[in-house]
Order: sequence, then structure tokens, then C-alpha cells
Amino acid sequence: MRSEKLAYLDFYKSEFGVAKHCSKSFGYAVWNHRQTEVDELQKQLIDKGQRFNEQVQHVKDLEHKNAELQKRVDAVKKLIQDYKDEEKELELKEWEQSTIYGRIAIELEQALKGESNG
Repeated sequence: MRSEKLAYLDFYKSEFGVAKHCSKSFGYAVWNHRQTEVDELQKQLIDKGQRFNEQVQHVKDLEHKNAELQKRVDAVKKLIQDYKDEEKELELKEWEQSTIYGRIAIELEQALKGESNG
């Protein structure tokens, strides 16, 4: 508390000089000093609020991107399960298996890219 009074006195002296001792002037100097602090704190609060809003938007963007990626992963899982269920390992010749596996690879790649295959 004492250091605050000394700060006010220093401020007062710098604004009004040593010879003036008017309580009204001193009160105005104190008010003006405090108002400057309030203005600075309000500015800081606005800046922090803006940064917070930017961070909230960034989180929303990440959540949206995560949802899109999850859809792709789910599509790949579904394709894998579909192929497992169909038991494509019938008595196929080697070139037929190669063709089927190539098609599966293309469909999985499309699913990961988010493309629809039909």
C-alpha cells in the first residue's frame, strides 16, 4: 500500500509539480492514473477474449475434420467386413485373385480419400 502511495505521489509530482497541493488536483491525478490502469486491463481482456474465440473456432474446425476422417475410416472398415463376409477366397485362379485384390485395394483407397465408389 505504501508503494502505491509513493507511485501516486511521483505521478502527481510529474503531472502538477511539487508546489501544488490541491486535493482536487491530487484526486484527479489518482483517478486518471487508475483509469489508465482500467483501460489497459479492459484492452487485455478484449485481446484474451479474441484469442479464446479463435481457439474455440480452431477446436471446432479440428472436430469437424476428425468427424470427416472418422467417416473414411468407418467406410474402410465396412468394406473390409463386406469382403470378409463374402468369402471371396473361392476356388479362383491366381490371376482372378489378383484382379479381385486389385479392385479391393482401389475401393479401400477411394474410401480413405473420402470418395464414393457407387
